[in-house]
Amino acid sequence: MRRILSAIYDLMLVAGVLVMATALATLAYQGLFDGDLTQGLPRILFQAYLLGVCVLYYLYFWSSGRQSLGMRAWRLQLVRLDGQPLSWGDAFRRLGLTLLCMAPAGLGLWWALFDRGHLGWHDRLSGTRLVILAKPKKR
Repeated sequence: MRRILSAIYDLMLVAGVLVMATALATLAYQGLFDGDLTQGLPRILFQAYLLGVCVLYYLYFWSSGRQSLGMRAWRLQLVRLDGQPLSWGDAFRRLGLTLLCMAPAGLGLWWALFDRGHLGWHDRLSGTRLVILAKPKKR
């Protein structure tokens, strides 16, 4: 349940980031070309730009701090199976495998419910796992 809530939290944050990225791209495009981003090549480039923004969100947080903002809120941390932090390559591999595991009705993600180590297919294939962090002690 913690994974799902963390993912929902992150999706809300990514939606906000995408709104800002859209506003910046739209203002820049209209200022430079006075055109429409919803037709032809500009549309394809705009969609690739937004996909890149999403990818960078996860790669940055997973590789630099081992936690996205949603994971911080739910005290989850992403590590390699050997306990080391993820590199950009590890994070990219995990993200790609996560998308692939979601394709067959999310079966790769649902697998974590039945796995002894609570690992989804993307966890096993990318050599990563989520760990639950202890609650901070009150002073």
